[in-house]
Amino acid sequence: MQIILLSITDNLRKETKPDSILNHFQEYNHFYFSIPMDLSVQDQTHLFNQSTSFFQSQFISNIENHISLKNKGNLRKIIQNGKKISWEIFYRFNRWIRVCEGVFDKDLNLFISGFTGKIIDFYVDNNESIYLIAFSGDSISRIPFNQLSTISQNTSPFYAFLASELIMPDFEPKNLMADDKKKTNLLFQLTNAKDYQQNNFDNFYGILKFWEDQFRSNLTVSEPVRLDSSQHTGDLLVDIPYFCERFGVWGTFLIENQKMDIPLMEIEEITNNKSLNELFHEYQKIMSFILPN
Repeated sequence: MQIILLSITDNLRKETKPDSILNHFQEYNHFYFSIPMDLSVQDQTHLFNQSTSFFQSQFISNIENHISLKNKGNLRKIIQNGKKISWEIFYRFNRWIRVCEGVFDKDLNLFISGFTGKIIDFYVDNNESIYLIAFSGDSISRIPFNQLSTISQNTSPFYAFLASELIMPDFEPKNLMADDKKKTNLLFQLTNAKDYQQNNFDNFYGILKFWEDQFRSNLTVSEPVRLDSSQHTGDLLVDIPYFCERFGVWGTFLIENQKMDIPLMEIEEITNNKSLNELFHEYQKIMSFILPN
Protein backbone atom coordinates (compact mmCIF):
# COMPACT_ATOMS: atom_id res chain seq x y z
CA MET A 1 0.00 0.00 0.00
CA GLN A 2 1.27 3.45 -0.90
CA ILE A 3 0.14 6.76 0.51
CA ILE A 4 0.23 10.35 -0.71
CA LEU A 5 1.40 12.26 2.34
CA LEU A 6 1.01 15.95 3.09
CA SER A 7 3.11 17.20 6.01
CA ILE A 8 2.19 20.61 7.40
CA THR A 9 4.51 22.91 9.30
CA ASP A 10 3.31 25.77 11.52
CA ASN A 11 4.25 28.28 8.82
CA LEU A 12 2.47 26.30 6.11
CA ARG A 13 -0.70 26.06 8.20
CA LYS A 14 -0.95 29.84 7.99
CA GLU A 15 -1.18 29.49 4.20
CA THR A 16 -4.38 27.40 4.18
CA LYS A 17 -7.38 28.96 2.47
CA PRO A 18 -10.21 30.15 4.75
CA ASP A 19 -12.56 27.44 3.45
CA SER A 20 -10.01 24.60 3.53
CA ILE A 21 -11.30 21.39 5.14
CA LEU A 22 -7.87 21.03 6.74
CA ASN A 23 -8.80 23.89 9.06
CA HIS A 24 -11.23 21.53 10.77
CA PHE A 25 -8.34 19.31 11.86
CA GLN A 26 -5.92 21.65 13.60
CA GLU A 27 -4.63 18.79 15.77
CA TYR A 28 -3.11 17.00 12.76
CA ASN A 29 0.17 17.78 11.02
CA HIS A 30 -0.06 14.90 8.52
CA PHE A 31 -2.82 14.18 6.01
CA TYR A 32 -2.84 11.30 3.54
CA PHE A 33 -4.68 9.34 0.87
CA SER A 34 -4.13 5.59 0.45
CA ILE A 35 -3.54 4.08 -3.01
CA PRO A 36 -4.52 0.39 -3.33
CA MET A 37 -1.66 -1.64 -4.75
CA ASP A 38 -3.96 -3.78 -6.91
CA LEU A 39 -4.56 -0.80 -9.20
CA SER A 40 -2.69 -0.47 -12.45
CA VAL A 41 0.31 1.85 -12.61
CA GLN A 42 -1.75 4.18 -14.77
CA ASP A 43 -4.55 4.36 -12.17
CA GLN A 44 -2.08 4.84 -9.31
CA THR A 45 -0.50 7.74 -11.18
CA HIS A 46 -3.94 9.17 -11.85
CA LEU A 47 -4.82 9.06 -8.14
CA PHE A 48 -1.51 10.68 -7.23
CA ASN A 49 -2.29 13.57 -9.57
CA GLN A 50 -5.82 13.89 -8.18
CA SER A 51 -4.70 13.93 -4.54
CA THR A 52 -1.86 16.37 -5.26
CA SER A 53 -4.29 18.70 -7.00
CA PHE A 54 -6.68 18.45 -4.05
CA PHE A 55 -4.01 19.23 -1.46
CA GLN A 56 -2.79 22.19 -3.52
CA SER A 57 -6.36 23.54 -3.75
CA GLN A 58 -6.41 23.90 0.04
CA PHE A 59 -3.55 26.40 0.14
CA ILE A 60 -2.73 29.86 -1.09
CA SER A 61 0.95 29.13 -1.75
CA ASN A 62 2.67 26.31 -3.61
CA ILE A 63 3.00 23.17 -1.45
CA GLU A 64 4.69 20.82 -3.93
CA ASN A 65 7.69 20.27 -1.59
CA HIS A 66 5.38 19.18 1.24
CA ILE A 67 3.73 16.30 -0.68
CA SER A 68 5.39 12.91 -1.06
CA LEU A 69 4.59 9.36 -2.18
CA LYS A 70 5.56 6.83 0.48
CA ASN A 71 5.21 3.14 1.29
CA LYS A 72 2.69 2.79 4.08
CA GLY A 73 4.75 0.18 5.95
CA ASN A 74 7.54 2.66 6.61
CA LEU A 75 5.28 5.31 8.10
CA ARG A 76 3.26 3.50 10.77
CA LYS A 77 3.87 6.08 13.49
CA ILE A 78 3.08 9.04 11.22
CA ILE A 79 -0.08 7.35 9.97
CA GLN A 80 -1.25 6.56 13.50
CA ASN A 81 -1.05 10.26 14.30
CA GLY A 82 -2.20 11.46 10.88
CA LYS A 83 -5.60 12.11 9.30
CA LYS A 84 -6.65 9.76 6.49
CA ILE A 85 -8.78 11.37 3.80
CA SER A 86 -11.27 9.18 1.97
CA TRP A 87 -11.48 9.29 -1.81
CA GLU A 88 -15.23 9.69 -1.36
CA ILE A 89 -14.63 13.31 -0.43
CA PHE A 90 -14.53 13.85 -4.21
CA TYR A 91 -17.80 12.00 -4.89
CA ARG A 92 -20.44 14.68 -4.87
CA PHE A 93 -23.22 15.73 -7.22
CA ASN A 94 -21.91 16.80 -10.65
CA ARG A 95 -18.32 15.82 -9.78
CA TRP A 96 -16.44 13.83 -12.42
CA ILE A 97 -15.14 10.29 -11.98
CA ARG A 98 -13.18 7.72 -13.95
CA VAL A 99 -13.86 3.96 -13.97
CA CYS A 100 -11.07 1.77 -12.62
CA GLU A 101 -9.27 -0.89 -14.63
CA GLY A 102 -10.94 -4.27 -15.17
CA VAL A 103 -14.57 -3.16 -14.66
CA PHE A 104 -17.13 -5.03 -16.78
CA ASP A 105 -20.66 -3.66 -17.25
CA LYS A 106 -23.25 -6.41 -17.73
CA ASP A 107 -25.86 -4.07 -19.26
CA LEU A 108 -23.43 -2.71 -21.83
CA ASN A 109 -21.77 -6.12 -22.19
CA LEU A 110 -18.27 -4.67 -22.34
CA PHE A 111 -15.39 -3.50 -20.19
CA ILE A 112 -15.80 0.16 -19.26
CA SER A 113 -12.32 0.67 -17.81
CA GLY A 114 -11.29 4.29 -18.25
CA PHE A 115 -14.82 5.55 -18.97
CA THR A 116 -15.45 8.98 -17.49
CA GLY A 117 -18.64 10.66 -16.34
CA LYS A 118 -20.28 12.77 -13.68
CA ILE A 119 -22.22 11.79 -10.57
CA ILE A 120 -25.93 12.61 -10.78
CA ASP A 121 -27.27 10.58 -7.86
CA PHE A 122 -26.15 8.65 -4.80
CA TYR A 123 -27.44 5.64 -2.90
CA VAL A 124 -26.44 3.45 0.04
CA ASP A 125 -26.98 -0.30 -0.35
CA ASN A 126 -26.00 -2.55 2.57
CA ASN A 127 -23.63 0.19 3.81
CA GLU A 128 -22.02 0.36 0.35
CA SER A 129 -21.94 3.65 -1.54
CA ILE A 130 -23.48 3.39 -5.01
CA TYR A 131 -23.26 6.22 -7.54
CA LEU A 132 -25.35 6.88 -10.63
CA ILE A 133 -22.94 8.00 -13.34
CA ALA A 134 -23.83 9.89 -16.51
CA PHE A 135 -21.12 8.86 -18.96
CA SER A 136 -19.26 11.40 -21.06
CA GLY A 137 -19.81 11.64 -24.79
CA ASP A 138 -16.21 10.63 -25.35
CA SER A 139 -16.75 7.40 -23.38
CA ILE A 140 -19.99 6.47 -25.15
CA SER A 141 -18.27 7.08 -28.49
CA ARG A 142 -15.84 4.27 -27.67
CA ILE A 143 -18.65 1.70 -27.96
CA PRO A 144 -19.04 0.37 -31.54
CA PHE A 145 -22.22 1.90 -32.95
CA ASN A 146 -23.80 -1.45 -33.89
CA GLN A 147 -23.32 -2.63 -30.31
CA LEU A 148 -24.55 0.70 -28.98
CA SER A 149 -27.70 0.41 -31.09
CA THR A 150 -28.38 -3.09 -29.76
CA ILE A 151 -27.82 -2.05 -26.14
CA SER A 152 -30.16 0.93 -26.45
CA GLN A 153 -33.10 -1.33 -27.28
CA ASN A 154 -33.15 -2.54 -23.66
CA THR A 155 -31.44 0.11 -21.56
CA SER A 156 -30.05 3.61 -21.84
CA PRO A 157 -26.32 3.30 -22.60
CA PHE A 158 -25.63 6.77 -21.21
CA TYR A 159 -25.69 5.75 -17.52
CA ALA A 160 -24.38 3.18 -15.05
CA PHE A 161 -24.64 2.41 -11.34
CA LEU A 162 -21.17 1.91 -9.86
CA ALA A 163 -19.90 1.18 -6.36
CA SER A 164 -17.30 3.51 -4.87
CA GLU A 165 -14.49 0.93 -5.16
CA LEU A 166 -14.99 0.84 -8.95
CA ILE A 167 -14.40 4.54 -9.53
CA MET A 168 -11.82 7.22 -8.86
CA PRO A 169 -12.01 11.02 -9.03
CA ASP A 170 -11.36 12.73 -12.34
CA PHE A 171 -11.16 16.21 -13.82
CA GLU A 172 -13.96 17.72 -15.87
CA PRO A 173 -13.39 17.45 -19.65
CA LYS A 174 -11.36 20.35 -20.99
CA ASN A 175 -14.11 21.08 -23.53
CA LEU A 176 -17.35 20.17 -21.79
CA MET A 177 -19.55 21.72 -24.50
CA ALA A 178 -17.92 19.61 -27.22
CA ASP A 179 -18.31 16.48 -25.11
CA ASP A 180 -22.01 17.18 -24.49
CA LYS A 181 -22.54 17.79 -28.21
CA LYS A 182 -20.89 14.45 -29.03
CA LYS A 183 -23.30 12.66 -26.70
CA THR A 184 -26.30 14.51 -28.11
CA ASN A 185 -25.32 13.59 -31.68
CA LEU A 186 -25.10 9.93 -30.65
CA LEU A 187 -28.59 10.20 -29.19
CA PHE A 188 -29.94 11.52 -32.49
CA GLN A 189 -28.30 8.66 -34.38
CA LEU A 190 -29.74 6.06 -32.03
CA THR A 191 -33.27 7.48 -32.14
CA ASN A 192 -33.26 8.76 -35.72
CA ALA A 193 -34.79 11.89 -34.24
CA LYS A 194 -34.41 14.37 -37.10
CA ASP A 195 -36.95 16.77 -35.59
CA TYR A 196 -34.69 17.29 -32.60
CA GLN A 197 -31.67 17.98 -34.76
CA GLN A 198 -33.50 20.90 -36.34
CA ASN A 199 -33.52 22.58 -32.92
CA ASN A 200 -29.72 22.34 -32.79
CA PHE A 201 -29.60 21.02 -29.22
CA ASP A 202 -26.14 21.02 -27.67
CA ASN A 203 -26.89 18.82 -24.65
CA PHE A 204 -29.53 16.77 -22.83
CA TYR A 205 -30.39 19.79 -20.68
CA GLY A 206 -31.60 21.66 -23.78
CA ILE A 207 -33.80 18.72 -24.81
CA LEU A 208 -35.36 18.52 -21.34
CA LYS A 209 -36.01 22.27 -21.40
CA PHE A 210 -37.64 21.84 -24.82
CA TRP A 211 -40.04 19.23 -23.42
CA GLU A 212 -40.82 21.32 -20.36
CA ASP A 213 -41.83 24.16 -22.69
CA GLN A 214 -43.85 21.79 -24.90
CA PHE A 215 -45.96 20.49 -22.04
CA ARG A 216 -46.33 23.89 -20.44
CA SER A 217 -47.59 25.50 -23.66
CA ASN A 218 -49.96 22.61 -24.49
CA LEU A 219 -51.42 22.29 -21.00
CA THR A 220 -54.05 25.01 -21.22
CA VAL A 221 -56.44 23.40 -18.72
CA SER A 222 -56.27 20.71 -16.06
CA GLU A 223 -56.10 17.30 -17.74
CA PRO A 224 -57.40 13.98 -16.34
CA VAL A 225 -54.63 11.37 -16.25
CA ARG A 226 -54.09 7.76 -15.28
CA LEU A 227 -50.99 7.44 -13.15
CA ASP A 228 -48.79 4.35 -13.01
CA SER A 229 -50.37 1.89 -10.56
CA SER A 230 -52.85 4.54 -9.48
CA GLN A 231 -56.23 3.50 -8.13
CA HIS A 232 -57.58 7.02 -8.31
CA THR A 233 -60.11 8.07 -10.94
CA GLY A 234 -59.99 11.82 -10.40
CA ASP A 235 -56.26 12.53 -10.86
CA LEU A 236 -55.57 15.78 -12.70
CA LEU A 237 -52.44 17.23 -14.26
CA VAL A 238 -52.67 20.91 -13.35
CA ASP A 239 -49.21 22.41 -13.94
CA ILE A 240 -45.67 21.82 -15.27
CA PRO A 241 -43.38 23.29 -12.57
CA TYR A 242 -39.84 22.23 -13.56
CA PHE A 243 -37.53 19.48 -14.84
CA CYS A 244 -34.39 17.74 -13.60
CA GLU A 245 -31.70 15.58 -15.22
CA ARG A 246 -32.55 12.58 -13.04
CA PHE A 247 -36.33 12.27 -13.58
CA GLY A 248 -37.13 14.57 -16.50
CA VAL A 249 -40.12 16.92 -16.60
CA TRP A 250 -42.24 17.08 -13.46
CA GLY A 251 -45.96 17.72 -13.28
CA THR A 252 -48.14 19.03 -10.49
CA PHE A 253 -51.05 16.64 -9.96
CA LEU A 254 -54.26 17.07 -8.03
CA ILE A 255 -54.82 13.77 -6.22
CA GLU A 256 -57.70 13.50 -3.74
CA ASN A 257 -57.74 17.30 -3.44
CA GLN A 258 -54.01 17.43 -2.65
CA LYS A 259 -51.34 18.81 -4.97
CA MET A 260 -48.25 16.64 -5.52
CA ASP A 261 -45.22 17.03 -7.81
CA ILE A 262 -44.53 13.77 -9.70
CA PRO A 263 -42.33 13.04 -12.76
CA LEU A 264 -44.39 12.83 -15.96
CA MET A 265 -42.83 9.42 -16.61
CA GLU A 266 -45.16 8.12 -13.88
CA ILE A 267 -48.16 8.79 -16.15
CA GLU A 268 -49.70 5.89 -18.06
CA GLU A 269 -52.12 7.98 -20.10
CA ILE A 270 -53.55 11.46 -20.48
CA THR A 271 -57.11 10.30 -20.83
CA ASN A 272 -59.24 13.06 -22.42
CA ASN A 273 -56.74 14.91 -24.64
CA LYS A 274 -55.59 12.84 -27.60
CA SER A 275 -53.05 15.35 -28.94
CA LEU A 276 -51.47 15.89 -25.53
CA ASN A 277 -51.40 12.12 -24.94
CA GLU A 278 -49.62 11.61 -28.27
CA LEU A 279 -47.13 14.30 -27.27
CA PHE A 280 -46.60 12.48 -24.00
CA HIS A 281 -45.82 9.19 -25.74
CA GLU A 282 -43.25 10.93 -27.94
CA TYR A 283 -41.74 12.30 -24.77
CA GLN A 284 -41.60 8.79 -23.27
CA LYS A 285 -39.66 7.46 -26.28
CA ILE A 286 -36.89 10.04 -26.09
CA MET A 287 -36.74 9.90 -22.28
CA SER A 288 -36.03 6.15 -22.42
CA PHE A 289 -32.60 7.24 -23.70
CA ILE A 290 -32.08 10.55 -21.90
CA LEU A 291 -33.13 9.45 -18.41
CA PRO A 292 -31.47 6.71 -16.35
CA ASN A 293 -33.50 3.48 -16.33
